[in-house]
Amino acid sequence: METTELQKSIVQRVLKTDDKHLLNRLQLFLNNNYSQEAFPFSKNEKISISDLKNDQVSDENLPNEVLFYQNTKWMSE
Repeated sequence: METTELQKSIVQRVLKTDDKHLLNRLQLFLNNNYSQEAFPFSKNEKISISDLKNDQVSDENLPNEVLFYQNTKWMSE
């Protein structure tokens, strides 16, 4: 599907919907997409992403037990 066709399809669907929650979320997404990060990360998420990038560069892999512990700790925060 080309860009113009996709735009028309989306516009038509938006015009037909009465779902206020969906429209509010769409507006929020579009506003954020142009003004800042579309999906802002928490401080812990940014640290995790940075650590993962560093691990890839250094070619180090954490054992599953360590990953499981870190994920469990993160989920409890």
